[in-house]
Amino acid sequence: MKEGSCRVCGSQRLFEVLDLGLMPLAGRFSKERLKNELYPLVIDGCRRCGVLQVRETVDRSLLFNPQYCYRSSTIPWLVRYFEEYAEEKSLSSTKTRKRLLEIGCNDGIFLSPLRRAGYDAVGIDASENVALAARSRGLRVHLGFFGREKAEELLNCHGRFDVVACSNVFAHNPAVGDFAEGVDLLLKAGGEFWVEVHSAQALYEGLQWDCFYHEHCFYWTIHALCFFWERYGYRLKSYRTTSMHGGSIRAVFSKGRKRTSISHKRLSSDDWLEFRKRCLRSRELIRSTIRQLPVDYAYGAAGRAVVLIHWTGVADRLKFVVDGSPLRFGKLIPGTMVPIISEREFFGRKRQNGWCFVTAHNYLADIRKKAERHFPSQSIRFITPLPDVRIQ
Repeated sequence: MKEGSCRVCGSQRLFEVLDLGLMPLAGRFSKERLKNELYPLVIDGCRRCGVLQVRETVDRSLLFNPQYCYRSSTIPWLVRYFEEYAEEKSLSSTKTRKRLLEIGCNDGIFLSPLRRAGYDAVGIDASENVALAARSRGLRVHLGFFGREKAEELLNCHGRFDVVACSNVFAHNPAVGDFAEGVDLLLKAGGEFWVEVHSAQALYEGLQWDCFYHEHCFYWTIHALCFFWERYGYRLKSYRTTSMHGGSIRAVFSKGRKRTSISHKRLSSDDWLEFRKRCLRSRELIRSTIRQLPVDYAYGAAGRAVVLIHWTGVADRLKFVVDGSPLRFGKLIPGTMVPIISEREFFGRKRQNGWCFVTAHNYLADIRKKAERHFPSQSIRFITPLPDVRIQ
């Protein structure tokens, strides 16, 4: 669906941040190359509220379908991250058992430690395969896209909640007003909304253009988040930045409170126009580096890899991409003929090419440790693309 105004505030004062051309869906992994599966990917900014948004949205049923290829619990770093998050929110020091709903719970990576931390936790996810994976762990998980209609079903089933939480989900829903009405319907008086989103500020500072893809309808700054939720009577209770996905905002909103102060500066349209120039230079540098070096594989097949490989046009240089998710093994990088192999297959080989293009560059430390453990006698050079090209 093509949009001509801001989906957050309705303003038509939009400006183009970056046009990445025709791009496959970042999560549409298949065992064969899908034809005619390219969609325009243009990012616009709003001069009024400051949010960034994908100009043309794609039907959610194409993005989050029964074959959705993202399982959070396959990534050890994320498992540790959500365990620590749950520990921060632990109820062990109180006798109160709070009721919590997590929207977009995936395979239960956060629900499980929340339950151990004392919460009566319920989840909902839009993709059937990951919802079933969560249920197999003994978790109570509903299936469907969250909005006011689904919230009414949950209300009838569970009543109201003390907390509604979502991590890396709020930016996925183009109908943000419907989402907010659902949250408001389900929260008890005095309840809290915990939200975690990829920080547009961190994206700007780290030149993370590889995080632009169709699943992410929005890119939020803390200022834009406050602008939106204050329209529904919610005030910012607390917030901080985290390391998630190269920099995220973790915020708590509730009603009837004075908004906490914000330390981050606002980004202007001029800032984002300069960002576009930096992105174009970055693409050319990555492309020339990969073509000049004897690189023939990449590490990491998540959405970032799809955007990196496509926008730089380096698919013809890659024999395969290594990944840790069983849902992607034996499939292709969307829009290419580049196969995805498992870490077990990769590390089962006696030697590897000494040059690795790290498309999962935010997990470089873990990737390096694995390589050093499995190839102790071989020196591998790691090429990380952003915020600038580095050979380590």
